Amino acid sequence: MNLPSELLVESLTNQEFIINFTDTVFSKANNLNSFSDEVFHLVDYAKNKNFKRIVVIDRGISSTSHNENNPKQNFKDNLSVVIDHINLATLNPLIGPNDNSKGERFFALNNLYIIPEELKELDQTTIVGINPNTKPNKEEVGLLVSSLNSNTLGIEFSYNLVQTSLIAAHRKMQVIGLIYKG
Repeated sequence: MNLPSELLVESLTNQEFIINFTDTVFSKANNLNSFSDEVFHLVDYAKNKNFKRIVVIDRGISSTSHNENNPKQNFKDNLSVVIDHINLATLNPLIGPNDNSKGERFFALNNLYIIPEELKELDQTTIVGINPNTKPNKEEVGLLVSSLNSNTLGIEFSYNLVQTSLIAAHRKMQVIGLIYKG
């Protein structure tokens, strides 16, 4: 199911450019070059059109905070907003020659993720970027949560959101990250 963007960002302004991965990029995720080229193109388009932020929507792979077999009935209850990320993916879209006209080689990730007032009521989560075709088991999730020294932190796994956020940060754009858990 490809989620209509207007359902996800009804209260956001025209300052946000939406990249929705809920059903589209999994087939390309195994080919980083294809993925990177497509996402670089989208982010550059947004930057050239003077959008201020990128809204990245992805489907959660596995979580400590939901049951994939029993999604909540209310659409908004199936969303979490990203507050930070951990990149465990061995793939990185920024490996290789840098185009300095697009962004610096080394860039800060501080304050990359923002939460608009309208989305503060959503569950907050830290997203963990993983390689395609990887699905963490309960022991791995438990180890990650305990290493973060928190049992209240929502953890979601994603193939696309972290890599896209890195590209946006390279282009000096902020990200509103949303994870769909349904």
